[in-house]
Amino acid sequence: MQIVYISNRPTVFAETLQHVALFMPFIERVVVCVPDKLEAVYRSTTSSFQIQVVPESSVLLKEEISSFSALDHQRRNYLLRGRLIRSDIVDSQFIMTDDDARPLKPISLDIFIKDGRHRRYFFYDLAVWSSNQTEFDAGQIATCAVLDYENLEHLSYASHMPQIIDKAMFIETNDFFSRHAKNHPLCEWSTYFNYAPSISPEKFHQPEVFKTLCWPEHPLAWKLFVEPQSAVFENFTTLLYESNHVFADFASSAQDIDALAQDNINKLISWKQYQLALRHPEQLPGLLKFFKLRTWVNKVFDR
Repeated sequence: MQIVYISNRPTVFAETLQHVALFMPFIERVVVCVPDKLEAVYRSTTSSFQIQVVPESSVLLKEEISSFSALDHQRRNYLLRGRLIRSDIVDSQFIMTDDDARPLKPISLDIFIKDGRHRRYFFYDLAVWSSNQTEFDAGQIATCAVLDYENLEHLSYASHMPQIIDKAMFIETNDFFSRHAKNHPLCEWSTYFNYAPSISPEKFHQPEVFKTLCWPEHPLAWKLFVEPQSAVFENFTTLLYESNHVFADFASSAQDIDALAQDNINKLISWKQYQLALRHPEQLPGLLKFFKLRTWVNKVFDR
């Protein structure tokens, strides 16, 4: 199975591949699309995988290259993934992911494909999305409006969790939304997973709740629409590993599989304690007995 990334953070990408190598044994091939100026850095990545590095200019249309860097984050991702997936280097079926999506434990391919049908994981109904502060928010709002206009479901699948993609259906989706993408910042995850099952429902399972730790990266960034019952992937965020933050005691790079497994269990515990401290400040004195990161929690509550 092939896994396909877009990335502009070579260190984060290299560390993520360490986790993938330990916990996703079905991954055989890695493709990463990168800014041209970083191509040499990515080609020097040390990994157990053979990595196919694709410079952005090789997949973008000639007329798109000069204006690409001026696009907002949502439009860049949508355009770049759409162009990359049309290239011959991408397999007919592959895992699409972000460079910060890291498996937390051993998984098998059936998390993506079950009984021959593709699984899909959502985290929100965009009809009730209530934040409008970031480029990501703007993309969620615009995507909802376009999906609703086209009489499609409007769940969001952009939870920093890898997902299985059918290349032909992704290209068909991209073509269908091309006129909207010219005018609005769309989410490539949500356009695909709401449109493709509407034209080929027999190829997909019903939507399932996402399985991502640290999504959102701050527990109070938005009110959860659905609560994940288990965490299979981590949305790696450098800030959370800095001094006095929730994962300050843990290494971001992978060690041996047993040590990493214990670290990841402890991260699950620390994240739960962090959520409780932020969501239930009245419980803070009792939680601090178990919560090592007093400085960070006290800072959050200005104590």
